This record gives sequence, structure tokens and C-alpha cells, in this order.
Amino acid sequence: MADEYLWLVYTEIALFSIVSIICVIQLVLHYRIKSPAQGSAAQSAGWSFRKYFHVLLCLANSARTASLVLEIALDNDNADSMRAWWNSLAHSFPSLLFLSTYSVLILFWAQLYYAATLVSYPLLRPTFVFLNISIYCIFVVVSMLTAMLHAYSEYQIYTLFIIGVIHLIVAAGFIYYGVKVSVQLSSRKNRYTFSARSMVLKRVLFLAIFCTVIFLVRGAYDVAVATHLFQDYYPEGASHYAWDGLVFFIAELLPSVVILILTRRRAADANLPVNEAERPLATSIHLTPGGSLIHSGNMKPTNPQDIHSLLDRPFGDSRSSASGRGVQPWTSSEL
Repeated sequence: MADEYLWLVYTEIALFSIVSIICVIQLVLHYRIKSPAQGSAAQSAGWSFRKYFHVLLCLANSARTASLVLEIALDNDNADSMRAWWNSLAHSFPSLLFLSTYSVLILFWAQLYYAATLVSYPLLRPTFVFLNISIYCIFVVVSMLTAMLHAYSEYQIYTLFIIGVIHLIVAAGFIYYGVKVSVQLSSRKNRYTFSARSMVLKRVLFLAIFCTVIFLVRGAYDVAVATHLFQDYYPEGASHYAWDGLVFFIAELLPSVVILILTRRRAADANLPVNEAERPLATSIHLTPGGSLIHSGNMKPTNPQDIHSLLDRPFGDSRSSASGRGVQPWTSSEL
């Protein structure tokens, strides 16, 4: 690798590593807020979503860090060699992890939307898990077959097509459920103050549009290259390492940073009592662990400051109902 491009790779290694560390810090802060009195919180759907999201985001950023290190070690211009196959694997697998991470947010939005509209969809989560596992199985099969058949140059095309199609699907999910949740929230005028709804809407719509545009562009480009609408993945005259760095920065690092900013757990929250840091907000939608829905009447926040931003605590926490049935209310702060 030419020395003039090394700084790009090293810079991205540092940036992805920093994001991984921030994910770990967010998990630690979330654990610190937990009280022993909330014994079932770790098993709650809201806790699971937040935990899985930050764990997956940490794994994805760590995998991209490792892939960039591997790119330096496996630098090879020969596209029809085993080293090129390993390079393609290192490029594509972290992208799958990032897409799985972002799909967790789509799943959360989907569950919130169906809960808010009093629609029971118990197969939503199993379907999500099945689709993710199926994609990884397809990826593993394609990787193994191309390695055994020595189809090293074709492997890059196949992985580009798989990654491109998944980016398009995730983009569709972001815009669909992002808009659905926003419309549902904006129509609930008797539950939230105008300022709370406005803040929530801005965050959800920004995240939905921002990620949709990025994923659409990358997905369309990858599919175009894989179907030979473009002759080469790298523009003519562009450095491979500079182009890869640009793609990873825009399609993976930027969404990670934006989502982390919007879902951050402030260190100050760790010093609040549980009833202050995790206060139930205005909602009448309750989702039981089994997926059934209960309509329990309206609660109003005591003041506007009680309403956290929509994505400030996006995956929420479990709280028991007054009857002790372990019902989990989804609140305006948990979107």
C-alpha cells in the first residue's frame, strides 16, 4: 500500500475503535442506572433491545476495525487470488453486522407502531430473527462455495449484490416505520405537549430520512456494480483505499455516530433515582411479554420536563403495572 494512503486507513481504524468504546460506555451507564429493585428489568423487551443494539453496534465497529487492519496486511492487486477472497470477506462481513444492528431499530419502531395502533403482532420478532439468520446462512454458503470453487473474483460481485439488496431493504424499513411512528405520534395530541411531540418528531424523521438516503445510495451503487451497470466498483483514477474509506465513513461510521448521539445515556442520569431516570410517561399502550396489548387509560406527565426526547432512551425498560402482572408500557421517550 502506498504510504500516501496509509493515514486514511489508520484514521478510520481509530474512529471505529472510538465508537466501539463509546458503545461499551453506554452499556455501562445503562447498567449503573438499574436498581436492584427492578429485578426483572434485564429480562424486559425494552432492556433487551437497548442491550442488543449497543452490543451489535460495538461488534460491528470492532469488526470494521479488524477488517481495516486486515486490509493493510492483505494488500493485493490480484483480484483472482485467495488473498483477494479474504479481502472481500473482510469488506463485506462487517457491513452485514452494521445492517443487523440498524434492523434492530427498525424492529423497535415496528413494535412501537403496532402497539400504538393496538395491533398484536406476536410473530414480528421471530420473523426478524429468522430473516437475519437466513441472510447470514446465505452469506456463509456463498463464501464457502466461492472458496472451494476458487471463484475469487466472482466472490466480490456476489457479496456486493447481497450487501446492496439488504441496504435497499433496510432503507425501505427505515422510511416506512419512521414515517408510521411519526404520524402516529403527531396524531396523539391529547397525550403529549406540543414541545415534546415536536422534539420527538424531529429526531425520528431526521434519523429515518438520514439513514434512508445513505442506505439507498449505497445499496443502489452496490447492486449496479454487481449487475454490471458500472464497469468497476472503484471510480476510474480513484484510490481503492480512499474510496473504501469514503464508503465506510458515510455508510457505516456516520449512521453509528448519529444514532449514538440520539440514543446516548447521559452520565448524569446514573446519579438519579430510578423513579427519576426511568419515570413512566404519558401512554395508554401496554405490551405484554407475550405480545398481547392492553389499553389501560391515560396518564399525563406532571410537567413538560418529565418528557425525555424520543430517542434519548429508545429501547426503554420494563415496568410492572399496578396489578403486578409484569406489563411493559411503551412510552413517548422509548421510540
